[in-house]
Amino acid sequence: GINAEHMVQYWKDLNIAQQGVLKFWENFGYVSQRWKDPPSEDSKYTRKRAMQINITLQCDSCLKWRTLPFSSGNVGKDFSDDWTCSLNPDSAHNRCSTAEQKLNISEGVRKKEAEERRQKEIEEQEREAERKRQEAE
Repeated sequence: GINAEHMVQYWKDLNIAQQGVLKFWENFGYVSQRWKDPPSEDSKYTRKRAMQINITLQCDSCLKWRTLPFSSGNVGKDFSDDWTCSLNPDSAHNRCSTAEQKLNISEGVRKKEAEERRQKEIEEQEREAERKRQEAE
């Protein structure tokens, strides 16, 4: 069904299909054979997991959300409940007067839909060419 097609495309986008799902999760520290076990706390795995997930905090003063630049010092760190923009190491976003950052959420494209759209465009161009040819006769 349609959900399966989306999942297949998602796996392709994340390179899961090429390396296999077990290898994909092993790369993030899920090395136990029991799926309920937590991931490894080995530093190479915690760092890789941290690099994939942005730390986004809300300023206690202006209530704007700020995404912190990656820092290995933030891996596993607990941030204060009264965190403010001035604590942000990103100088472009460390003042309450600065606009809130737009989240950069990447969107995948279902290749099947793109291929179908391209095929429809080709068919439309062919129909238009045929119509013009008939008008010229």
